[in-house]
Amino acid sequence: MEERKPSKERAQPVEGLFHRKTEGGFVYPFGVYPESHFSQKEGYDSRYLRDETCFHYQITVSHERIMDLFTTLSRLLPKDIYLVARVHSGDYYRESDTYLSETTSPREKVLSWIYEWKDVVTDDGFLGIGLFSEGQASEVFLDEHKTINVYHQDPEKVEKALEKLAIPFMFIHEVFWDKPHYHEPLPIEGESGVDYLTAFEDMADTYDLYLDEDEGDDPDSASSPLIMECWSVELRGCSPVTYTNKVAKGFYSSLFVNAHSRREAIEIVEEYLERRDERADLFLQMARTPISSIPVDIGRKNPGMNNSCVWYESERVTFDWSEEKS
Repeated sequence: MEERKPSKERAQPVEGLFHRKTEGGFVYPFGVYPESHFSQKEGYDSRYLRDETCFHYQITVSHERIMDLFTTLSRLLPKDIYLVARVHSGDYYRESDTYLSETTSPREKVLSWIYEWKDVVTDDGFLGIGLFSEGQASEVFLDEHKTINVYHQDPEKVEKALEKLAIPFMFIHEVFWDKPHYHEPLPIEGESGVDYLTAFEDMADTYDLYLDEDEGDDPDSASSPLIMECWSVELRGCSPVTYTNKVAKGFYSSLFVNAHSRREAIEIVEEYLERRDERADLFLQMARTPISSIPVDIGRKNPGMNNSCVWYESERVTFDWSEEKS
């Protein structure tokens, strides 16, 4: 497993590692593009969602226009909004994890944060991000395909904004991601830890994100009885100040856990850390991992799939907690 290192650098694409794919004047993001030739058209379609009592707009634009369009459409939302992030999970059964902010934040402050991380937000195929308001059907979400999705009750407002930006309505709106396509994490300059997970980590710290465990979307509830599976867990944790530990220490760690479900895996990890007077501050990724994909020398440490436990922890990357959190 590649070790993560704490970093607060703003991410930049590595120039020259990839040639940006362009077809018929449409520029694709570095991190998501069609497998074969496909000339994506700029435009939008819309439909009325009866259950949500709002209109859904699906908008595709060339890469260089994504940030400006996302910002313009986000300003149709109220001044205080919630944040939603969708992060690639690495799980065979679950493509992504969804995180939500606990409280509202000023819309312009969030847009400033997104702009700071625009190279990851608009290019990385493993990250989606959006703004929404509670109590009314209004949301602007830039998904992993870098398609902008708008949910709004006032079609006149949305369509007026799109018309002003010369984005046409399309009766037949073909999209490249309906066909075979690639998703890639963005290559980033500098240390290995500076990637889409680093952007997510900064976002989670800034806006107090929590994992959305809606039972209706949770594949853990789909099988009964649940079977024991191996989970790989990447987390950031901390050790408190004690008589022997005069400075609070933070750490990044990767673990393998035997558990019946995601929730049980979280509980097992939390108990494991609690016995060491430590706590998990942020679960970065959790994914079901076939034993066959784990290196043999590590796999031998597994006591057997009848045991719910943490059975392996990587060498930790540590840092001064007070400095990192300041």
